[in-house]
Amino acid sequence: YKSLRKLYVPVLDGVTIRDGSKFLQVVGSFPSLKTLSLKFSNFTGTVNGQAFTSLKRLSIQNGIVDGALGDDDEGKF
Repeated sequence: YKSLRKLYVPVLDGVTIRDGSKFLQVVGSFPSLKTLSLKFSNFTGTVNGQAFTSLKRLSIQNGIVDGALGDDDEGKF
């Protein structure tokens, strides 16, 4: 992942991501990441804010999320 550490706006629209929690843990570790686009995607797993230290925008519009959103049971980031 070394060569991706400068990635700051990955666009992954229309993809299917299984075990998204692991995916987000890896992507969230990129220090330059500012925006993540998962529009029209099928995502399985938990999306929480703890994985992202520098993320400013997460776009999942028109996507399917099969899992939890947020750090706690209330869905808060």
